[in-house]
Amino acid sequence: MVALSSAHAGARPVVVAVQLRYEMQCGWPGPGTVTVRFPAAMTVPSTIPASSVLVQGKSAPSVVSRGRQETVGLPPRKGILCDVIGPGRLTITFTRAARIGNPRAPGVYALRAVKGKQGFTARFVVTR
Repeated sequence: MVALSSAHAGARPVVVAVQLRYEMQCGWPGPGTVTVRFPAAMTVPSTIPASSVLVQGKSAPSVVSRGRQETVGLPPRKGILCDVIGPGRLTITFTRAARIGNPRAPGVYALRAVKGKQGFTARFVVTR
């Protein structure tokens, strides 16, 4: 799922919240990174500081920018994990400080994310 703070065409800066649902151990999103690919029509700066991206509500450990593709580091595991594996939700929020802008034309767009071998696609609508 993807949610924008404004659905209006050309709005900038917007908050972009991405939610990924997958199997997690005790709610921990796992090691590594998540790569988020923004649609070509969106305005994405050449670099996005880690301080302007939140992972589960806290500053991202790292963000590596490559065009419209942002690779976001996930927080390390803390303490001992339980043995329960079940559905979980990872939320990555690009705040207004990330300076991302909506496409200039109304329409339906797709944002893609990859976590390990899992791929996710979320569609969103931009209006006039």
